[in-house]
Order: sequence, then C-alpha cells, then structure tokens
Amino acid sequence: MIFELQEEVPSVEILPCEECTKSGILSAVKDYKALIYGVSTVVRMLDNITEGVYNRSEAIIAGLLLDRGVSGTILEWRCRGVLLRVNGMDLIALEEEVLGNSDFNNESFYPDTGGTYTLKSMDKIIEKRAAARTNNSRPGARGTSSKKSLTV
Repeated sequence: MIFELQEEVPSVEILPCEECTKSGILSAVKDYKALIYGVSTVVRMLDNITEGVYNRSEAIIAGLLLDRGVSGTILEWRCRGVLLRVNGMDLIALEEEVLGNSDFNNESFYPDTGGTYTLKSMDKIIEKRAAARTNNSRPGARGTSSKKSLTV
C-alpha cells in the first residue's frame, strides 16, 4: 500500500485498495478503539480480517481515520465525527455509523481546530475529471487509477 497526503483536507491515496464497505470500516474502527484492552484485541482484529468481517483496506482506512483524520462536527446533522478523504471520497466516522459522499449533499464539516471543510460529492469529482479530459489536460493528483477502488 502507498500512502500520499495531499490537499488541505486530511487526505490519503491507497494503492491498490480492495473494495470497502461502511460496515467493515466501522467494525475496524470499533476494534481499534478497543486496543486499550490489550493483545487479545489485536489477535481478534487479525481473526476478523481472516474471517472476512473486514478486509485489510478497511482496517487500514479505520486506522488512518483515527490517526490522521480530523475531529469535528457536521452542524446540519448535529453530530460529531472524524473526517478523512480516502481516494477522493470523503469519509466521516461517527460513533455508530460511517458516512460517505452519497450520505451528504453540499454540507460542511467544522473541525475542532477551526475552519470549515465543504464535503465533496462524487458528482463534483466526476464533473471535474470530465472537464479535464475535454480540455485535454491532466486531471491532477486526484485522477483515478484502475488499481484504486473504494466503493462505500
């Protein structure tokens, strides 16, 4: 796996990336939070990967959410979460749920450190890439590769 931080929003690119589900990422987040209970939790995480509760990419994304994600609030939803952009998709981990681009539309995330992040939608990303192809220009670091995958 290769990680690249970019942009002003905490952001990572994972190459290659297995298909991910919100439930898998949430399960891994809960397991990471339980690591304070000792080695048995680490063993349980490895068992969960082996048993297919979540895959390696979901475990890596969960770890990155907790490590590199920014904590804050979606005021419109009145909920706190952790934001991280993974392969161009905004993910917000809440206590009992993981939200992706399809779950919010033109909303903002307010990090505890100040400032505002406007959450992206896949439509905007697709439009930007289409415009870049039309203009025969390179779509930039946010372009996709066939090795990347994040279906949430």
